[in-house]
Amino acid sequence: AAAAAAAAAVTAARRAAASRAAAAEVVKWLPRLDALVIGPGLGRDPVLVDAVRHIFEAAKEMGLPLVVDADGLYLVTNQLGLVHGYTAAVLTPNVNELKRLATAVGATGEGKQGEEEEEEEQIRRIS
Repeated sequence: AAAAAAAAAVTAARRAAASRAAAAEVVKWLPRLDALVIGPGLGRDPVLVDAVRHIFEAAKEMGLPLVVDADGLYLVTNQLGLVHGYTAAVLTPNVNELKRLATAVGATGEGKQGEEEEEEEQIRRIS
């Protein structure tokens, strides 16, 4: 059991190092960009998703405009803080992605009349 735990720790450390290295390679190019699209073709591999999270944060620190689509929205749905308050991010969800985002912020879309404004406000809280 101890050997399995040690092997898992080494694997996790290698994944974290790979994620940081991948992010660093992309981040060094960010100053040359006018905007960054995050998501299409990304996939959901944990190492890549973690690298993209680092890239996302670095782009925000630089004030770089972001367009977030596809699996980038998956990342945002699971880490709403990435876009919260960042007005230079444009999210482009399809119907299903919007439902997942709405659920993530607590807006179910199943409210009664009069609750719709509250749900719209919850969706606005993403940004």
